[in-house]
Amino acid sequence: MKPGLVLDLLFQSMVFSKVISSTLKHQNYWDEINRAQKRHIEVWWNKYFCPIIGDAADEPLQYVEPINSKRDRKHAKFKPLEQEKFDQLRQEKCISVIVFSMLDYRFMSKASNAGSLLEVLKNLDVFKTRVLAQSCPHTERHCDTYRGLLEIILK
Repeated sequence: MKPGLVLDLLFQSMVFSKVISSTLKHQNYWDEINRAQKRHIEVWWNKYFCPIIGDAADEPLQYVEPINSKRDRKHAKFKPLEQEKFDQLRQEKCISVIVFSMLDYRFMSKASNAGSLLEVLKNLDVFKTRVLAQSCPHTERHCDTYRGLLEIILK
């Protein structure tokens, strides 16, 4: 065997071992980050995300909330074209602003008992079932999708 070939093989094996070692260290690092994220997502959700989004939605909520006499008085002073533009903008943004403002429900009113409606999502199907059961308790559900509904209708 040539001396240069031995050195090349030795160098390649050292590089390979360093790459494997480095990869394992980085993999362990990312695994630890993922575990930390899973441990702290609920705290982050409740303490930071929901209040910040809810506070940001407070100002626009004054324009889209269903009952606001101050807004209605100002709206009545607008010209018809301005009223139409305002109504269109309000209609487009109403749902998203109300949903964002609901994220801060824990701090808006202690009397409101929303229960676990806005808890951190872990399973979408369980969340849908829970929300529908709380929002329409008198409704009997037989399916979760339009496809399921179509199958029931076609039977």
